[in-house]
Amino acid sequence: MIIRDSRLVGAVLYGDTTDGAWYFDLLRRQEDIAPIREALIFGQAFAAGGGASANPLDAVAALPMDAEICGCNGVSKAKVLACISGGAHTLDAVRAGCKASASCGSCTGLVENLLALSMGADYQGERANAPMCKCTSFTHEDVRAAILEKS
Repeated sequence: MIIRDSRLVGAVLYGDTTDGAWYFDLLRRQEDIAPIREALIFGQAFAAGGGASANPLDAVAALPMDAEICGCNGVSKAKVLACISGGAHTLDAVRAGCKASASCGSCTGLVENLLALSMGADYQGERANAPMCKCTSFTHEDVRAAILEKS
């Protein structure tokens, strides 16, 4: 984390990047992070809840409606939720409807969490070994592994 004048001005995430949208939102809005500075490194659910459990559904629910969910395609939380409420009840339907999770796939977990929040028990999840798109049988993990192998 890079903090200047109680504002987040930069961050590099490794491993679990689930809170990336939240950090980016703090950075974009130039919010004063002084009240949560000590907990900032632990992520949104911990920092916002004063030590609350790091439930990913709580974290995505707490994001403001204008938070960017998909950086590749510039899709906000509001746009994803509108797509879901308009009948997109699968990842493929959301990808087709608003392009969230249709490119690199790093936001797929956030999109799935929004599907789970919106649909509750009706959403069973789809990510396990799913191809990154209909044009290939490769998963996101397959592609990442191939890139690492070739680099």
